[in-house]
Amino acid sequence: MDNSIIIITDDNAHSLELEEMLAQIGFNVLAIANFRESPMRVIASLEPELVLIDSDAISPNLLELIGTIAEYGQRPIIMSGQHADTAAITQCTTAGVNAFIFDNLNSAQIETIVTAAFVRFNSLKNIKQELTETRTKLDDRKHIDRAKGLLMNKRNLSEKDAYRLIQTMAMEKNQRMAEVARNVLSMSDLIG
Repeated sequence: MDNSIIIITDDNAHSLELEEMLAQIGFNVLAIANFRESPMRVIASLEPELVLIDSDAISPNLLELIGTIAEYGQRPIIMSGQHADTAAITQCTTAGVNAFIFDNLNSAQIETIVTAAFVRFNSLKNIKQELTETRTKLDDRKHIDRAKGLLMNKRNLSEKDAYRLIQTMAMEKNQRMAEVARNVLSMSDLIG
């Protein structure tokens, strides 16, 4: 972990205070970017470990930026500012914010918040990866089941024999069973 951070802000004065506090606890602020300065371009070019968004105003544009950073930036996002109302916190969290910093914090508290943001980000990243893997397995299973059904009908095979045939073809062609099942289904669509 290189502790690199980019601050995206609409108020440079408060961001300078944050930068000073972050530097005191060993974080390297690579840049302070304004919302109007194409923050995604700054993130892509400097590749920080963390993005800190400092803004008191929650707007549709800000929520869109948070969503874009969360989806394409692939790094934790901390929000700083006056967001005491539950609706604003909910909107920002839903968009992709991992932790919040409110005013009057000391350096140790900020360090704890940054750590929490990384933990939450990595936890959500693992959950998303598991979800993707589970969906892929389910999709593979559906294709295998459909191919088995097709082979059972067209070749008058038992379910066990249809499965074994797909399995054998996969081994012979050095492919996954799901790939073979997709090929069987594609060929069936072509032949009719």
